[in-house]
Amino acid sequence: MAVLARNAVLLLLIIVSWTKANDLPKEINLFTEVGLPNALPTGVSSAVGHHSNTPAYRFSDQTGHLISGQSGMDAARRVIETSHDFIVSAWCKVNEMSRFGKNTIISISSDNGQQLFFFFAVSSDWQTSRLNIEFTFISSKGSMETIKVTTRRSVDFKTWHKVSMRVQDQEKLIRFYLDDEMVDVRKFGYSFSVLPSNAQLRLAQVYEILMEGTAEIGQRFKGNLQDVKIILGISQGACPTPSMSPVGYRCQCPSVGGDGCTMDGRGYANGQQWTKDQCNTCQCKCQCPSVGGDGCTMDGRGYANGQQWTKDQCNTCQCKKGNVFCVHTCPVCKDGDKVRLHGDKWHPSNDSCSSCRCECQCPSVGGDGCTMDGRGYANGQQWTKDQCNTCQCKKGNVFCVHTCPVCKDGDKVRLHGDKWHPSNDSCSSCRCEMGKITCSPPVCPQPKCASKQTPDRTPYSGETVTLPGTCCPICKEDQCKPIGKEYNKCGCARTCQNHHLRDPCDGQCSEGCFCPRGLVMNEDGKCGSPSTCKCSYKGRVFKPGQFYSATPCKFCICLMGYMHCNSLC
Repeated sequence: MAVLARNAVLLLLIIVSWTKANDLPKEINLFTEVGLPNALPTGVSSAVGHHSNTPAYRFSDQTGHLISGQSGMDAARRVIETSHDFIVSAWCKVNEMSRFGKNTIISISSDNGQQLFFFFAVSSDWQTSRLNIEFTFISSKGSMETIKVTTRRSVDFKTWHKVSMRVQDQEKLIRFYLDDEMVDVRKFGYSFSVLPSNAQLRLAQVYEILMEGTAEIGQRFKGNLQDVKIILGISQGACPTPSMSPVGYRCQCPSVGGDGCTMDGRGYANGQQWTKDQCNTCQCKCQCPSVGGDGCTMDGRGYANGQQWTKDQCNTCQCKKGNVFCVHTCPVCKDGDKVRLHGDKWHPSNDSCSSCRCECQCPSVGGDGCTMDGRGYANGQQWTKDQCNTCQCKKGNVFCVHTCPVCKDGDKVRLHGDKWHPSNDSCSSCRCEMGKITCSPPVCPQPKCASKQTPDRTPYSGETVTLPGTCCPICKEDQCKPIGKEYNKCGCARTCQNHHLRDPCDGQCSEGCFCPRGLVMNEDGKCGSPSTCKCSYKGRVFKPGQFYSATPCKFCICLMGYMHCNSLC
C-alpha cells in the first residue's frame, strides 16, 4: 500500500530596510575601545568564552576603571543620537553569588559621576531565577527613564547567555532578547538627550556619587563577558538584502503524526511563523510530493516507486512497484573458513587473549561526497543516522529528514526525544516518545529540618514550605536564605527609613524574612549596610554622601539614610 510521504521545508524570510546614513559606524566593540586586548587592568583576567573566535574576560568586584577612548565615545554618541535604530549586545555569564545585584554591561555617565545618561545591566529575580534586563537613559526632555523586563523562563547562570536590546525610536519600539529569542517588546515614545562632551563610555561598571560626595566605581559586572558591542540597526545595513529561500532544515511529515519542522532543536507546526533573531523571520511550510500508486511502506514510512534509502549501516533498500528489495552493502571479512559481517567481534582460535573486529572500510566519496560522524558517503547516497533521522548526501551537503511521529503539545510540535516543562506546571517534566507524551512530577529530596538550628540556636520547627517559582519543599526557617535574609517568627523589619529610631517597630513584631543583624532593608527590598541608604528630604531623593544647601545658611548631607543639617550663620 502506498503511503504519502511529505517533506517539510523551512523557508527563511529576511526582512531588511535601508536608510541613507551609511557614514555611521557599523559596530563599536567595547573590549577594543577600552584597550583590553593590549593590557589587563586590575580585576580583569582572560577567560574561556562561549566561542573561540573572539576574546572573553572575567571581571571581579575589584575591577578598575574601564573607560573608552574619545573616538569610541564619539562613535557611540553618533549611533545613539542619530541612527534611530541600534542594538546593544553581549555574551555574559554572571557569577552565582553576584547575580541578585545589578551587573552593569555598558554605561555612559559624566566624568565627575554626577549624572548617569545610559545604563544597560542584568540581574536575577531571586524567587524564580529568571533574568532581569534593565535599561536606563535620559530622555530629550531631561527625565530619567527605566525599562525593565524579565524572561519568561528560569536561566542557568552557570552557562553563557546572549543578552541584547534593540532600540528603534522612530518606530517607537524597543525589543529585548535572550539567546536571540525575543523576551519582550515595549512601546518607546522617547528620544535621547544630547550626550555632553564630558560623557564617558564605560564597560562593566557605573561611575557614580557614593559616600562623602565623591565619585566611585559601582554596580560592577561580576562574571564573564564576550562580544560586548553597540551595533547599528538593520535599517543601517546590519542585515543582508531581503530574500526568501530554503535554509536546508528539513523534516518528515509522517502520515500518523501530523507535520512540522524542526530548527535549532525546537519544533514548529506547518504554517507557523517565528522570529529567529533580530534579522530573520522564519516560516515552516510543508511541500508534499505524491509517491504514486506503486509506492512502498517499510517501518511505518512511505517511499515512492524507484526511491532508494539506507535501512541501516549495512543495508540499502529500494522500492520497485510496491515491493521493497534490500541489499547488504558492507563487505564481509574472511576468517579462515568463517565469514564475519561488519561489526562482528571474536577471539582468534589460536590466541584467546587477542580480540578481532570486522570493520567496513570507507570508499572514496569523490568530489561531491559527504562525511558525517567520521564516515564517507557518495553523492546521492542515503543512510539512517539514528532511529528518527534519515540523511542524504547532495553535492557535498548533508540533508537529514526527521522520520519519527511528532507530539502535539497545544500549538507546539514536539519531536521524538524532546523534553520540556508544561506551561501550566513548571515542576513536571514531559517527554515525547514516538508520538506519545508522558509527564512525571519532580523527584524531591526530603529536607532534614529536625537536626537544624537558627543563628540564635533555636531548633527548627520541622515545618516545610515550597517557595514560589520552585518545585521542592525546604525547611520553613531556610526560606529566607536565597535572598540573603534570616527567618524570624517574631522579628522587626529595620529599614533605611526607621533604623535610626530607638524602637523602629513600636514594640510590635511579625513573622517573616528580616535582614541580618547590622544590616537594613533598602527601597529595593534588599539588605545592605546603613551607609548605602539614600535619603528622602523635601520631596527629593539624595544619594549617600550627597550634599544639599537649602539656604545660604543651612548645609545638609545624606548619611545613613538620614539628612543631617547644620546652620552656618
